[in-house]
Formats: sequence, structure tokens, C-alpha cells
Amino acid sequence: MEVVMKRIYVLALLLVSAAASAEIYKWKDASGNWQYSDQPPPAAVKGKATVVKTKDQPVSAMPGTKVNPVSTATASSAAAETASAPKKVNPQACQEAQIRLRFLQGATQMRMTNEKGVTEFLPAEKKKEEIAAAQKRIEDNCE
Repeated sequence: MEVVMKRIYVLALLLVSAAASAEIYKWKDASGNWQYSDQPPPAAVKGKATVVKTKDQPVSAMPGTKVNPVSTATASSAAAETASAPKKVNPQACQEAQIRLRFLQGATQMRMTNEKGVTEFLPAEKKKEEIAAAQKRIEDNCE
């Protein structure tokens, strides 16, 4: 029994270390668009790809985009204003939200740094919230 438990423990350590060492690749495709993936890029662009440093970034970090928390009172009044106003398209925010959504949907296990600076795995419920937020940003910023 003790040998079986040791083997399970070693296997669990190997799986956790493999998940923690996942890399994110970034490269420009033939159209000049930035592509992000947890899979290595195609052979044609392999030399041009860089590995994004995500070690100390929280899972909700998106370069170049600040998300400000909004109270429910402010959100409801803002929703009433935007319902009558024409939709504003923001191509950069649209692209960032689409990249984030693809990443979230493709990732099996994600880690994040909590407010105390401790690295932990993203719970499934929080991942669903992140996906919903990315979908909302796509709805707000894309055509």
C-alpha cells in the first residue's frame, strides 16, 4: 500500500510540474496579426516566435488593457446610456479580447497569483467568469 501511495504522489508531482511549466507562444502570422497559443507555432514561423513571460502575471492580466471595477449602480446607468448610444468599435480591444477568449477556452489548467502573492490554480468557476468577461468585451468592442 505504501509503495502505491508513493507512486501516486510522484505521478501527481510530475503532472503538476508539467502544468506549471506550460509556455505561451507569440508570433505574427502572414497577415501581420499577433497570434498567441500554448502550442508551438507552425514550422514556417517557428524562428520568429517568442515565449511570453507569464510567471508572475495574474490570470486576468492583459497587456495594454486596464479593467476598472464597476459598481452595480454605475453599471446599470452606463447600460442605459449605451443602449441609446451607437456602438463604439475598438479594433485593438476587440483583438485582445478574442485572443484572451481563445486562450481561456484552450487552456486546461491555469495558474494565477492571488492577492497574497501565492500561486494557485484557477478554479473552474473563475475560469467561466473570465470567459464571460472576454465574451462581453468582444460584444462591446467588435463589429
